[in-house]
Amino acid sequence: MTAHQLELESRAKLLQLLEMPNDAEAKAMPTQQIQPLFSVLKTDLGTPNLKQVFAEIEKLELLRSLQLPIDLFKSVSNKVVENLRRRLAVEDVSEIRRHPLELKLTLLAAFARSRQFEVTDNAGGFTALFDSQNSNPR
Repeated sequence: MTAHQLELESRAKLLQLLEMPNDAEAKAMPTQQIQPLFSVLKTDLGTPNLKQVFAEIEKLELLRSLQLPIDLFKSVSNKVVENLRRRLAVEDVSEIRRHPLELKLTLLAAFARSRQFEVTDNAGGFTALFDSQNSNPR
């Protein structure tokens, strides 16, 4: 995968993940979440509750808004994409910003694609969890 496969809008949105939210966006976030959106996307699922459900839905909406092509990594093995995701998952935003543009976009796209699948799986797990809780007599 190379960055030239990405639409300009997707490129811009990927790079925006590394920026601090503007004032209007920051006011809509809880105080502890005033951080680059990439940092929010990196957070793992906490204890399943309604607040977490909404947080995961917001992550999924953000990831889908990147409009990454479905076949972006079709010629790359899942193992390679996963290794790219893992590499980025342990880097600080300031480190990611220093990467050359092509590498930065490739890493961000791999992370976003993998994370979208994870968050989708989490949402499915929430559905199963809440279904089982609703079916148990109290």
